[in-house]
Amino acid sequence: MAQGKPVVATTIAAEGIDVTPEENILIADDPKEFAEKIVYLLNHGQIAGEMGRRRESSLQEKYSWDVIADDIHGDI
Repeated sequence: MAQGKPVVATTIAAEGIDVTPEENILIADDPKEFAEKIVYLLNHGQIAGEMGRRRESSLQEKYSWDVIADDIHGDI
């Protein structure tokens, strides 16, 4: 995600991460669905690229090293 790549993950893998299914991540909980979503992204490069860019942008706002360091220092 941090590299701006589209992501397919399970529901459990996406827990604790601020994501919006179908907007910046695809969720699949069984092997067939997982494969179908990967093939979908491979066949729809523009959608995959947009999904990756949206996720990269929001990751920087919430999970960058600077943001994490500020949170840690604020708790001390």
